[in-house]
Amino acid sequence: MRKVVHLRMYLGREILKRENGDISNPNQKVSLIYETLEWNNYLKNIKNEGICKLEVEKLFEHDGKDYKSIEIDKKIIDEVNLAFKNDIKVVLTPEQKEIAELKAQMKKLLDKNHKVNNNIDNDLAELQAKYKEQEKKEVPSRFKNDKEWIKNKLKK
Repeated sequence: MRKVVHLRMYLGREILKRENGDISNPNQKVSLIYETLEWNNYLKNIKNEGICKLEVEKLFEHDGKDYKSIEIDKKIIDEVNLAFKNDIKVVLTPEQKEIAELKAQMKKLLDKNHKVNNNIDNDLAELQAKYKEQEKKEVPSRFKNDKEWIKNKLKK
């Protein structure tokens, strides 16, 4: 007696669902005989199929003439899930590592620059508020960003 496994493959990069919760991805069924060379090769290469979800749909026993539906074995489900896992570790080349480090440094510098700009903006906003308090009017448009002009007017 051989076990025949029916797998349901959902194609695509991610699972898409309809409003009622049903999966809308194109899908197809694959039937394989368990513990054969074909089964082992299929599981080895499952990640290269362009599928986003894989599930064991049915399990049958085949005696040469008839198929008899049986309960799905947890061992088979675990084997399929293990083969389909997407947590492959990617080894970076030295150039890729250097690029990643440079990107991290650039991000750090940009964040620092953003903080400095925020401090400058805060200082300018404070000066504008003081001017409005003292003069009872807004800073004239042409001097709105001129810190020195605002400082000179506040000294009076």
